[in-house]
Amino acid sequence: MVLLEKLKDEIEILPTNREDIHPIILKHYLQKWPIHVSNIYGVYHKTSEGRELIGMAIYGYPIESAVNSLNANIHRDEVLELKRLFIEDIPSLPHIESYVIAKTLKMIKQEMPTVKVVITFADNKQGHLGTIYQATNAIYLGKSSGQLHKYAYILRGNLNNLRSRLKAKSYPKEN
Repeated sequence: MVLLEKLKDEIEILPTNREDIHPIILKHYLQKWPIHVSNIYGVYHKTSEGRELIGMAIYGYPIESAVNSLNANIHRDEVLELKRLFIEDIPSLPHIESYVIAKTLKMIKQEMPTVKVVITFADNKQGHLGTIYQATNAIYLGKSSGQLHKYAYILRGNLNNLRSRLKAKSYPKEN
């Protein structure tokens, strides 16, 4: 509980734009903008001098095949994708990623009332298993056709019905 209070006191998440977030996108391993962006959030560390941009969460519309692969009878406008997440390491503030995901999902839920599910992918080629998504209780859906680990968050709708239709699998483990 103390850590959550510290994060609330020291981290601010605000909607922002491409220009402001561009220096952070270059720090992400892909170093490029995703397509079909809808929501851009800046992650700011509050300091005595003001606030410093330390990260981003970018959401957008997934490609049609990603929506269809859910096999959950969900329309494309009911699905959003967490397309980029990057936050600089601040040793005194662990678990920022989990906090940012939770806060931005709440913001998405308020800002976009038609969105039922948010999907995201962890790049196996980069050694990413989706540990952060696992820590935030995302539903693991297995590997995509591109061999990316696929996860989902349910924002609204019949939770049990959607969970069973999404066909959750056991979280992947490191080799």
